[in-house]
Order: sequence, then structure tokens, then C-alpha cells
Amino acid sequence: MPSVDKLHDQHSELKKIIANLSDLLHSDIIKSKSMELARLLIKFSSKMNLHLALEDKILYPNLIWHSDRKISQKAKTFMEEMGNIKKKFGIYINRWRFSSNIDSLPMDFINESHSIFEVLSKRIKREDEDLFPLLT
Repeated sequence: MPSVDKLHDQHSELKKIIANLSDLLHSDIIKSKSMELARLLIKFSSKMNLHLALEDKILYPNLIWHSDRKISQKAKTFMEEMGNIKKKFGIYINRWRFSSNIDSLPMDFINESHSIFEVLSKRIKREDEDLFPLLT
């Protein structure tokens, strides 16, 4: 099972990428930064998918069978909730990974980005505050 420190490190890296992307979400500069945004989104997607695979294939399956019922139940809840978030994230990345799509609909990109970043940030915070402390 991955260490809590490794998971925290991955969360820190994901939060930094979200912050970098968020800094570029301004209507007056979006078109001039669309190539950079597309590259950052692909990097973000790669890191997020690696993190999700670690959680889906190793962390949550191990925690679901944990002897502590509280940990087991929390892991089940988190795993069920993640399915919807993962699906939304996939749709978001597929739509916006091309700079031409960002250029065509900059305000839609900005709005969808803020929305998905908020969902992901809340999820990361919940794991950091509600789940990971149970594992130490």
C-alpha cells in the first residue's frame, strides 16, 4: 500500500498544477496562453490519472478490507464518490486538451475549469483531512 507521505506529495503536486492553471484563467490572456494551457492540462491529466490508478487499484481495495470498520466504511464511501468525479474529469480533459477548443470557447473553458478545479480541490482536501489521518 502507498505511504500517506507519498499520497500527500501527489496531492501537493496536483494542487500546484491546479494553481498554475487557475492563474491563467483570465479572459484577457486566455487566447495567448491556450497552447500553454493545453500542455498543462495534459500534464495534469497524466499526474491525476497516475494518482487515481494508485488509489483505485491499491489504496482503496486494501482499505475496504481493513480490520477497522471506520476505515473500511470511509474507504467505500470515498471510492463510490470518486467514480462520478473521475468521469467528469475525463470529459473535461477530452474537451479541453486541444488549444483550438480553448481558443474557440474561452469563457466555457474558464467556467468549466473553475468548476472541475473546485471539485478536485475539495476532494483532495477531504482525503487529506478525513481519510489519510486514519491511516497514520
